[in-house]
Amino acid sequence: DGVTYIDKEVFYNCTKLESIELPAGVTTVGNQTFYNCPKLAEVTVYDSLETIGEDIFATATGKPNTTVNVYAPESSAMQQYAKENNIAVKPIVAENVAIIVGENSLGTYGTINYPVTDKVSVIGMSYIPEHLENDTEVPVLDISYDITDIENGNTFMTVMKSIPQEAMDWTYIAKPYVKLKDGTTIWGN
Repeated sequence: DGVTYIDKEVFYNCTKLESIELPAGVTTVGNQTFYNCPKLAEVTVYDSLETIGEDIFATATGKPNTTVNVYAPESSAMQQYAKENNIAVKPIVAENVAIIVGENSLGTYGTINYPVTDKVSVIGMSYIPEHLENDTEVPVLDISYDITDIENGNTFMTVMKSIPQEAMDWTYIAKPYVKLKDGTTIWGN
């Protein structure tokens, strides 16, 4: 943490390097950073990365290492770089976040299902009363969990206990979200 710049050739000829996650604050990666890293299978970067040097995944033959998988946010500089160099690129979090909303004696509850990875810091759910959806001053009930607080890695439940009784008659729009380590929020449907 705290690293913002990775110089050229830092991991040059690191033949045993298999995976790496660049800190969220990294803005620049220099030329040939991962030159001739034949076992490199996974590289994770975040939105902060803006400048990417030349041939960062070059092999000893000078061609790109097309066996590496790059995990990067949608529309990020690294995602674009990977696509231009025929390198597999995957989103950090699955695009589809599933939600089930129901009611029980305690109130309204929601369950979010999504693949938990070490790139996620928080998952949560925002509840917006449907009749106030377009009001800019909408009171939003937000319940979130640090990823370390979740016992079941794929599911968690929120229970709305602390809202006024009359609010139990409202219809809610429930919006699940995940927050990445770099602070990016990804909203589900």
